[in-house]
Amino acid sequence: ANFWGTCFTVYDSGADVEALVRNSPTLKDLPMRRRIEAMKVVYELNIMGGSPRRITVDFDRGGVHHTMKNMQPRWDKKLNSYALPFFGRAKKASAKNFQLVVNDDPNNIYLILGKISKDEFCLDFRSPLSTLDAFAIATAALAKKRAVS
Repeated sequence: ANFWGTCFTVYDSGADVEALVRNSPTLKDLPMRRRIEAMKVVYELNIMGGSPRRITVDFDRGGVHHTMKNMQPRWDKKLNSYALPFFGRAKKASAKNFQLVVNDDPNNIYLILGKISKDEFCLDFRSPLSTLDAFAIATAALAKKRAVS
C-alpha cells in the first residue's frame, strides 16, 4: 500500500530483483523470476468524506484485462443514508460495505463485502475473481486509510 492508503498492489510470487540486487549485489548473477503485478486496488481520494468511497480494481486473467468498480449507492430517504441492495448478506451499515461491478451493471455483481457485526464481514465473489483476489480486495477495503473516509 502507499502511504495514504489509496493504492494497494498485489504481486505474484516472483522476486523484486532490483531491490534484492541493490541490497546484495552478489545475487545479480543468480537466476530469479521477476515478480509481476497481479492486481491493483485504487481508492479515489476522499478526504472530506462527503460521498461514498470509489474503488477501482484492475487485473489480468487468462490474457484478458478486467476493470471493476464499486457500484455507487443511492441515497435512501427512509434510512437517511446511502444504500445498496445486499440481498440479506450485510446486516450493518458501514462505509466499508461495497459491491464490485463492470460498467455499473447492477445485474452482474462480482464481489460483495458486507458488515455482519462489529468485527465480522461476509465476502461473496465469483469468477473471474479467485479466492486470493477476493481476499486481497477485502484486505485492502479493511485496511487503515489516511486519505479516504
